[in-house]
Amino acid sequence: MSRYADIIKRLTEATGPSMDLSRDCLLATGLYALEKRGNDRKEWLYDTGKSYGREDPSYIRFAHASKSLDDAVTLFNRMLPGWGWRGGSCHLSDDCFVFPDYNCPTHGERLKREFSVKINGQEWSDYTDVDLRPAGRLPIAILISMFTALDGIDQLARM
Repeated sequence: MSRYADIIKRLTEATGPSMDLSRDCLLATGLYALEKRGNDRKEWLYDTGKSYGREDPSYIRFAHASKSLDDAVTLFNRMLPGWGWRGGSCHLSDDCFVFPDYNCPTHGERLKREFSVKINGQEWSDYTDVDLRPAGRLPIAILISMFTALDGIDQLARM
């Protein structure tokens, strides 16, 4: 079983966002979580990989990735630098797939070297394709695609 199987299952089965689900997504990434309380509101932050104090601006806000599209995309960009995502929503479903963006000026060459191979015989965009029904959970669809890609990266590393 992959290290992301549980969070992918929980996201797929989620009927909507929750702070617990957002927190567990953060914990599944292996990023260091901090809890900041203010005005009776919890806010989850994640570490940029440097040891700074709580008030340092290098901490990036991660409040509610299972609810907020902005927060889901922030986490996606932190976990898969240089990757792209495409998603949309209609009356029936929320759809998303992620892929290495070989045209990225910063990460494109690295992504070509590391991820030019297909994963389980599929292009990355097909492997990570999510069709989440019913609609109304686009941030969750992005997170499922992200964790599916991370799972695929782990599979490649084990080869």
